[in-house]
Amino acid sequence: GRGAVGAFGQRFKGEAIVMEDVGVSIQSAFDKDGLNLSDAQILDVFAGYVHALLAAADISEDRFVLHRDVSMGNLMVGDNGAPYVIDWGCGRVCSVDETVRSCGKEMIGTAIYMGIRVLGNCKTRSVIDDLESLFLVLCHSLTSLVLIRDWMHLIG
Repeated sequence: GRGAVGAFGQRFKGEAIVMEDVGVSIQSAFDKDGLNLSDAQILDVFAGYVHALLAAADISEDRFVLHRDVSMGNLMVGDNGAPYVIDWGCGRVCSVDETVRSCGKEMIGTAIYMGIRVLGNCKTRSVIDDLESLFLVLCHSLTSLVLIRDWMHLIG
């Protein structure tokens, strides 16, 4: 199905969240178009997800945003091939001081894509945890795509 992206507004400054139609989930894109995507196009999409998470983690010197629910359904691919990270509802704007104390108190996210620190109930969370979840999602996506390509090659 179609999704909507939120430009994660800094609510503490009174900005609004902007919604737009962004395409299909990464899994749907790979199921539908994966056979037509070059390795370079796939890497561009993956790099776009990394860039989005790192950009959110660097909104200012004293604040950053964690997504905390990077999963297959929250990574979208637009009709133009552009990657989008959606559903920032579990996200959290954290202060730099907060990372040491409490930013990771809650176990939030999709269990299958949670990283080791999160599953181990670590008291702090950082962008590294979001990137680890992204790595797990991308491995899952690539494994599916490789299996489909191999199967098509065998019967083709």
